[in-house]
Amino acid sequence: MYAEILLPVKIGHNKGLTYKVPQNLNIEIGSAVRIPLRNQIKTGIVRELHQKEISFNTKDIISTKEGGQILAPWQIELAEWVADYYFAPLYKVLKTMLPKKIWTSTSKIPYETIYLRTDKEAPSSLGSKQKEIIELFSTKKIYTRQELKAYPLATIKSLIKKGLLTESTGDIKGLQHESLHQSSPKTLAPEQQIIFDGILSTKKPISLLHGITGSGKTEIYLQLAQKMVAQGKQVILMAPEISLTPQLIDYFADYFQGQLAVLHSKLSLGEREREWWRIEQGQAKIIIGSRSAIFAPAKNVGLIIMDEEHEWSYKQDQTPYYHTRDVAFKISELTGAKIILGSATPDIQTRYLAETGKINLFTLKNRILPGSSLPQVQLIDMRAELHKGNLSIFSDQLANSLAQTFQNKEQAILFLNRRGHSSSMLCRDCGHTLQCNQCDVSLTCHRSRAGNEWLTCHHCGGHKNIPEKCPECQGAAIKSIGIGTQRVEEELQKLFPTMRIARADKDTTTQKDSFQKLYKALKNHEIDVLVGTQMIGKGLDLPNVTLVGVVLADIGLHIPDFRASERNFQLMMQVAGRAGRAEKPGQVIIQTYNPEHPSLESTKEHHYLPFYETELSTRKTLNYPPFTRTIKLTFKSFDQKNCSQAALELTNLFKKEIPNHIIDCAPALIYKKHNKYRYHVYLQGPNPHQALKSFLQKHPLKEGWVIDVDPVVMN
Repeated sequence: MYAEILLPVKIGHNKGLTYKVPQNLNIEIGSAVRIPLRNQIKTGIVRELHQKEISFNTKDIISTKEGGQILAPWQIELAEWVADYYFAPLYKVLKTMLPKKIWTSTSKIPYETIYLRTDKEAPSSLGSKQKEIIELFSTKKIYTRQELKAYPLATIKSLIKKGLLTESTGDIKGLQHESLHQSSPKTLAPEQQIIFDGILSTKKPISLLHGITGSGKTEIYLQLAQKMVAQGKQVILMAPEISLTPQLIDYFADYFQGQLAVLHSKLSLGEREREWWRIEQGQAKIIIGSRSAIFAPAKNVGLIIMDEEHEWSYKQDQTPYYHTRDVAFKISELTGAKIILGSATPDIQTRYLAETGKINLFTLKNRILPGSSLPQVQLIDMRAELHKGNLSIFSDQLANSLAQTFQNKEQAILFLNRRGHSSSMLCRDCGHTLQCNQCDVSLTCHRSRAGNEWLTCHHCGGHKNIPEKCPECQGAAIKSIGIGTQRVEEELQKLFPTMRIARADKDTTTQKDSFQKLYKALKNHEIDVLVGTQMIGKGLDLPNVTLVGVVLADIGLHIPDFRASERNFQLMMQVAGRAGRAEKPGQVIIQTYNPEHPSLESTKEHHYLPFYETELSTRKTLNYPPFTRTIKLTFKSFDQKNCSQAALELTNLFKKEIPNHIIDCAPALIYKKHNKYRYHVYLQGPNPHQALKSFLQKHPLKEGWVIDVDPVVMN
């Protein structure tokens, strides 16, 4: 018998290597095995077993690895589907699905080492440290190595050698989760109960749960998860931002103590590996994480929940360019697992699937807590503030509301989707804006608490000192303009010196436990006002937050992308939903220079359906998704001429070879990034995937092209 083995390296076009299976070796599809490769021992995954005639010499598989079948056959099929649909190398998909340490030939399952006391009587000649250890076992029969970390391993080994202790294998150590949630049995409201029963009884596996903010979606998730775990199934619960996972962990930890695992990029490699193995071994029944959690090794997945399903961060931004929602749909097809897509502002395409009957639609129209209602939303025209002489970044209304909130000992959130102190540096003599040398963007000014300033590119991460003179005209009138979260925090502290202010953006949340600490401080009212970017704009449930202020709602409103209006509406609605989630009424103040914009007017009235219907009608007229499909191909090159020429050549070839499709070509909105120029070619039509697949069989793309199927960012 022979086995096709997959490796985490490029071998042909999504192919593996053929090895002979020794007669005494018991392996299955999905087994991890050790194989010889170029005088080294490597780890591979069995993709296929067969008895085909082989015309070349093959080497034998050396052995199976501890853990045996680490991927179920359906997971191998899933990996192949992701590779095929997203035009990605299969080895990159496997590297996305499996922890890095799995691929080392010497890796083992990270079980905890435990020590047990034998019945043998301890001699009086033991040393003092040995006696201390033996004394510990008089109160407890089993200790882990972690619990005995104060004692040298040599001392413990000497006790094993004397026959006083034995060493064994325990469970895999999971992360410790501190819960702030008061666990008590909750009875679902009638509206919630109908949805709970409907999701369990429906024949369609996929359901959209469209519920306004604060309507009790999380409690439905929890009780459905309890039902699935009681049936021996595993549940994957995903949030679009790592910042939202502490809240979900808090809500679920008390109910699933010891059965909860977390997967996201802020964990260390060792933590991710241990959590992965806890899921694979069945120790963890509830998996909470960001988009990569969709590939958790749940062998018996019964339910997948995507909270805030509309968020575009569910789309991977590097190869493989998968969308979590589509991967979840495929898992449901392969396993029969149920899927819940939860949101107060569903993606237009998801709502359309529900409206056309392809998936279920359940709605929650009321907030769950008695006396709680949607907050009042005010649009403040900042043009009028300028006309009356208010040059502050805060309107009079927002400043007064902040003062009242602080006086009432309540909390507020200030939202601005731009980090840093100032958005750019400008020469007032010649108008020159300081640009990044590697990217086609202006540099952002950052300021430390000590007052030191520097310039940063938010795309490549490059840093520069602020020049004393303008590099263009040698003038000295260089000034920072625009605002970022740092400046909002600074101006707020000047206005309210005794106010406790915290900031949450990419600059302040670099540590892996940043979000947990922030969430705990907010829950304990150690923070009066939280200033932040979009990571705080959704999902947070903070009963004492009664005021939300959007410092500037216009950022991103006029980007040349057909989804810009939808994204702005969703973001504003989600931010607004953080206010008044308990019995205290909420207030939302949105500052803007475009108060007449349809997305802001819809936000003011909390009108999702009218916005959806208008947006859908526009897309139908323009033949945009969901009425068509799109593939974006991007060429990247250090040479500007080579970049535009390659894009034009492919565009002309597409027009010749692919009929009945719309083909377009344009430079990227940020034309240069990381010193590489970027040009997009768009392929749009009824079935662009099959059209591109047929095209590539005759015309393989040259090095430098990146394929993004169903892109969420068009520019």
